[in-house]
Amino acid sequence: MTPAATVSPDVTGIPSGHRLLDEAGRAELLGADVTVARLRFKPRHAIVMALHGEHGPRLLQAYADPVKAAKTRLLAREHGILLTEPAAGVLVGPAGSDRVLARLLHRVGLDAGGTAGTDGAVPTSRVAHREPALLKHNPLRRLVMSAPRHRVAGDTDSATPVVAKLMRHTAAAGPRLHAALAAAAVPVLPLDEHRIGRHGVVQHSPYWGDGSSPDARALGLRDGSAGAPATPGSDELRAALADALHRVHAAGDTLPALSGRDPAAIARTAVDAIRAIAPSAADAAHHIAARALDAIAREDTDRLVPIHGDLSPDQLLREGTELRLIDWDRCRRGTVAEELGGLQSAVVSTSLLAHRSLVPGAVAGPEALHALSGLTTTALAPAALGGWIALGLLARAVEPFRGQLPEAARLLHDHVHAAEEAME
Repeated sequence: MTPAATVSPDVTGIPSGHRLLDEAGRAELLGADVTVARLRFKPRHAIVMALHGEHGPRLLQAYADPVKAAKTRLLAREHGILLTEPAAGVLVGPAGSDRVLARLLHRVGLDAGGTAGTDGAVPTSRVAHREPALLKHNPLRRLVMSAPRHRVAGDTDSATPVVAKLMRHTAAAGPRLHAALAAAAVPVLPLDEHRIGRHGVVQHSPYWGDGSSPDARALGLRDGSAGAPATPGSDELRAALADALHRVHAAGDTLPALSGRDPAAIARTAVDAIRAIAPSAADAAHHIAARALDAIAREDTDRLVPIHGDLSPDQLLREGTELRLIDWDRCRRGTVAEELGGLQSAVVSTSLLAHRSLVPGAVAGPEALHALSGLTTTALAPAALGGWIALGLLARAVEPFRGQLPEAARLLHDHVHAAEEAME
């Protein structure tokens, strides 16, 4: 079943919307096969896609509001960006045509139309030649590139490659938080930040590691697939992760003021997203979310600690048996169960996408809980941990749709079923 099959045509609000959400229809409309790296879908308002194709990364923007489409065309002309319009209101151009980030990219002088690394790693040839390269694009939110330092920091002529994040607004995880984490001996990368007038913010860190992240098995976690849970070298990596998390959770008042948690908001956002895409799964998701919130409500909130807040293997950089934790935008106060429940939901979701199935008991069974408990000295309450795993899986249920995977509908339901298993 194609992703479009679960979405009613009138929900898109865009004349060509249903074709854009269908692989064959999209290829016919664009005249080429493309891969969707990231979809932003606002029912009845907008479809925005970061694409990869034969000619590199592209951006598709389609708005129900003709004023937004007109502003996008005007912005492109202002910066000399060529847009094509394969259908009325459907605008296609380079990543730099992003109507939220275009002025920031123009001011920094970066061309966001270069080749992207498909796995988020800086392509080796790009590092060698010190050329800017697009790594990830979350349309209308942020764009991540590799670039020579002097291209993103005007106070230097260094050509050392850095990874730069460009965004419209300052993120909570700024240099002050990174410095405090480093002072607490948490393995993080140095972070510099530059505000570019009224147009946005550029954050950059040195390129580090071998370009890979450890998978769940390398960390000794149960990812839900069949086979042995660990690979050679996992003891060292697992110990490195456990030590890093201990330092984060023990940092306490040494960090800048952090926001609190809001599990009800997480549940509400997840269920609303599922309802918009797959109404048939919404009632089950709502019921599971209610059970998860009930379990979480019984947690001891007197033991809130700093947490990463979005922990997954993708947020770890690896070099040998050393790790660095990145992307601290959701750092907040929470519980250890919240941190590890989020991690487990991430590895189970990744396994679902890769293997399309899970072995029984993989989500929150005894082996999975034992693997997680080995990452902390804090006693984990199984009910609360299951609640956080369930919320994480519900929040990730729409990711297959955002990537426009051919089996997105089934994978969404599989995430909901896995969330239900976490509550058993």
